[in-house]
Amino acid sequence: MKKDNGNIVEKIIVESLFELMRFLPKKKQIFSEQELGLPKIEKIELLKQIDLFGKFGVLDSLGLVNLIVIIDRKVKKEFAPTFSLTSKATFKRAINQETSPFLRIELLKIFVCDLIEEDF
Repeated sequence: MKKDNGNIVEKIIVESLFELMRFLPKKKQIFSEQELGLPKIEKIELLKQIDLFGKFGVLDSLGLVNLIVIIDRKVKKEFAPTFSLTSKATFKRAINQETSPFLRIELLKIFVCDLIEEDF
């Protein structure tokens, strides 16, 4: 993974999570009431530590789909790839990974960067 791509993709994922949170109902918010008051940099560090999806994930399946759509839009704008994160082929590849790329931000970043590098 190219370091620059990794930084850009991580930023896209984090921005996408913040965008998604604006539309989540209060009971499905990722941050607790106390965490909402934290500076953005501290919220980003918290996001990097939580499970996004899965048994202990903060997103349900609809939240995950919405997140993927937002990330896909931003990746297309930034990199203009020929793949789509929302395609059946990409989804199959994701679910066939030994560890789900949707578990944490770092895993999702690696998955997206791998797709980008293969595309170019």
